[in-house]
Amino acid sequence: MNNVVFKNARLFLDKTQADFAQMLGMSTQQVGRIETGSLPVSTRARAKLLANFDVSNPTF
Repeated sequence: MNNVVFKNARLFLDKTQADFAQMLGMSTQQVGRIETGSLPVSTRARAKLLANFDVSNPTF
């Protein structure tokens, strides 16, 4: 999962960065850094996204 897919998942779910961060157990700043590409999507964040939001598309 790259930063564009991460951001698109948030937008698809109609969440703010703050809401998304809370759901994934990270800071709003981390979400912002991931979305801009300055921080990679961690395995933990990816797993939480897949588990919590039933995102099963192999693209993720």
